[in-house]
Amino acid sequence: MLASRFREYVWERYNSVDIKIDHDTSGFIAPRDFARNPKVFPITAIKVES
Repeated sequence: MLASRFREYVWERYNSVDIKIDHDTSGFIAPRDFARNPKVFPITAIKVES
């Protein structure tokens, strides 16, 4: 239930600034959904070292 509320919150926040994030038929928003949106772009990157 908490995850569902979080997804709805994220969608509502982006939607409020006219960024429409597509999601799957279950309502899940995946990182790739943000990456595919032309209005979303990275401002930094994290280098992970193993």
